[in-house]
Amino acid sequence: MAGEGVTVPWYRGISFKVSAVIVLLVVATVAVAGLIFLATLHHYTEGVLKSRGRYIAATLAQQAVEPILYEDRVALLKLLESFQPEAGGATDEAAIVDYAEIRDRDGRRLAEAGRIATPPPVHQSGGEGVVVTDAGGMVFEVAAPVVVKGVQIGLVRVGVTRALARARLRGLVGQIALLLACAALLAASATVLLSRRFIRPLLQMIHGARQIGAGGWGTQIQVRSRDETGELAATFNEMSVRLQEALEEVHRTQAQLIRSERLSTLGSFAAHLAHELKNPLTSIKLSMQAMAEGERGCLDAEERELILNDVARMDEVITSFLAYGRRRPVAPVAVEAAPLLEEIGRRLVARGRQAGVAVELAVAPDLGCLRLDPERISEALENVVTNAIQVSDDGAVVTVDVSRDHRGLRVAVADHGPGMDAEVRAHLFEPFYTTRHGGTGLGLAIAQQGVEDHGGRIEVESTVGRGTVVTIVLPYTGEE
Repeated sequence: MAGEGVTVPWYRGISFKVSAVIVLLVVATVAVAGLIFLATLHHYTEGVLKSRGRYIAATLAQQAVEPILYEDRVALLKLLESFQPEAGGATDEAAIVDYAEIRDRDGRRLAEAGRIATPPPVHQSGGEGVVVTDAGGMVFEVAAPVVVKGVQIGLVRVGVTRALARARLRGLVGQIALLLACAALLAASATVLLSRRFIRPLLQMIHGARQIGAGGWGTQIQVRSRDETGELAATFNEMSVRLQEALEEVHRTQAQLIRSERLSTLGSFAAHLAHELKNPLTSIKLSMQAMAEGERGCLDAEERELILNDVARMDEVITSFLAYGRRRPVAPVAVEAAPLLEEIGRRLVARGRQAGVAVELAVAPDLGCLRLDPERISEALENVVTNAIQVSDDGAVVTVDVSRDHRGLRVAVADHGPGMDAEVRAHLFEPFYTTRHGGTGLGLAIAQQGVEDHGGRIEVESTVGRGTVVTIVLPYTGEE
């Protein structure tokens, strides 16, 4: 319906789509950047941990030479405990040591600190330097030989834990997640504001288009932007003004056409009425003059019949013009179709008998009940049948077949007259158009008027030299 528009759900709107795409892009960018940063930081942290582990192991190996030579276990224990945080160490090196132990050249443990149960030592021959053993767990081991003048006299083992580094990484992951959420929120807010700014002109144009659809021609929208949306709004306003001007021009043209058509119809009506009444009036005038000048002073039977025929003709013409000019409204009532049509048929049979034409009526059973104006339908059907009688020769047959199909009540009037070509059929229902001498050209126009006022239609099939079939179709409305 005009003025009604389709409401777009919020999740299908351009604003939501643009916002969703931008938020996803921002989140994806921040997430990828965060993952790359974390991977780089993890790689760097691993390198720093292993470097510190080597430094701790090498330092212990250097400081453990003299205590090993003298087998001073107390000094060795104090040396190891200096790298344990619970022993008072406050350096980063102390914080990353999980366990440490010193063994002699025979593999006997001289001192240990940290974890109660240390893993078994990895075999290491002299001269191999500092060795890192990493199985990928939370703790990896760094072993450094204690060497004096090229001879290995002991081994230092240090377990380096990743707990501190991973705790810091977890803190960074939380911070990055918070940053990700803030970025997504900011991106969503910014895109909603921006999209509303750019989409508002479209919403205004949709509202304006709906107003135009509801009849608000000339509707203007206010968009002050200087970009493409502003140009689109200016084009919309120009189109709206042109539509209003075009509609006004159409209304003016339509009014002029209606006035011209009315004047033309009135002129044709007056000319036809004057033509139809002039001849009978002339005949009556001459008869009256003859009666006044004659010796008899009265009219004989032939003259009286002539005057009566002319008066009847004038009455018929005036009645036809009044029937077409005064279009009475339909006053429908519920009537049984079959009895009504049979009653109309009896009158038509009598009319055909007077003209020397046989009218045969065939009414199908169970036609049901219709809501119609009996007088208007009777007038329409009588005009159609009368037209068929007038074009038929003496002794011809006009059939009226009444039936019911999916389209409604069907009344087919068939004659065997001269038929009509395409040009005559094109003007068949025009007022005052007739091919019969003495006809008013209003019978079929009045019939079409009555049928269409009931929501029905008239169909014509004709073949030159074989006759014509005029079918009246009336729909069933209301309760049957």
